[in-house]
Amino acid sequence: MTAAKRTRKTVKVVETQEPWLELFPSGIAINSGLGRPLLILKDKSGNEVLPVWMHPLDAGVAMAEMQEGLGLTPHVVTRKILEAVQLACESCTFVELVGHHQYVQLLFRPLGDSQAAPQILKLRADEAMSFCLQAKARFFSTASYMTRCRALQADLGTLEENLQNGQLSALRSEMENSSKKNPYMM
Repeated sequence: MTAAKRTRKTVKVVETQEPWLELFPSGIAINSGLGRPLLILKDKSGNEVLPVWMHPLDAGVAMAEMQEGLGLTPHVVTRKILEAVQLACESCTFVELVGHHQYVQLLFRPLGDSQAAPQILKLRADEAMSFCLQAKARFFSTASYMTRCRALQADLGTLEENLQNGQLSALRSEMENSSKKNPYMM
């Protein structure tokens, strides 16, 4: 397929009746158990909190991005490429929760051309957070989205605690049965 025949998939900006709240990075929580690291985003007042689940590798990079003055992270090349093509990641908006995966829309604005249309890219949040921190993107979410994520985080925490304490014997036996080889598998 030639480049001329390819069609570009455009992502629509999510519209909501609920107001968007700007969030600011507050820190990263590293669990010692089975849970994933969390990027903690808070609103200006500190009352609204959004836990963002991260891959452990991305959490390590994000910690480096949050420390001022380091400058040397895996996103240095990406930053230089974006500068070369005159794009800047302006914002990261939390738009969807599917299972235990959060999705964001990144808004890329052309530099120096106020008439050019911005580009929007939808990604899983756990794959995009360290990049967004490096790009110094602004973070946005709705209060209802944050409430759903906090409730899911509490449920995941309870599940992790029960797994560690051996209180879910039915779940454990189900996991053991599903891990056994199927007779048709080699």
